[in-house]
Amino acid sequence: MIQDARAANGGLDHRGHVVALSLFCAVDMASAYAYQTDRVGARYRRFIESHFPTEYRVHAAELYRNYRNSTVHSWHLFKASILPDRQPIEVQGGTLVFGLLHFFEALETAIEHFLVEAQHDAEVQAAVLARYAKLRASARS
Repeated sequence: MIQDARAANGGLDHRGHVVALSLFCAVDMASAYAYQTDRVGARYRRFIESHFPTEYRVHAAELYRNYRNSTVHSWHLFKASILPDRQPIEVQGGTLVFGLLHFFEALETAIEHFLVEAQHDAEVQAAVLARYAKLRASARS
């Protein structure tokens, strides 16, 4: 999707929202495999706190509330700012700011970290299998 936006527009300017929406939903998906709870916010925050690079972990609640929720449910960012580059996550003037490509790379790191953990942790393996079984049971033949 990032490559498509770059090819169509030369960059992520004015296309970043769709990319951001996909990335925030990817965190949702990964957290649903990682933790067996129906509480989306709790598992979303826990996934960031446990698997994302350190600089993101302290912002888990704000990433969920002001980024994931606003983007997914409102199609708008309130009290938030995303840039179309690799800007590291930081607070600027009281607002959490990060580059979309930096977030993408942080998500890749988080998924890799989670997959390594899943190889060695029976509880994580059970959570992954339970999520997959739940999805399979809901699939139509």
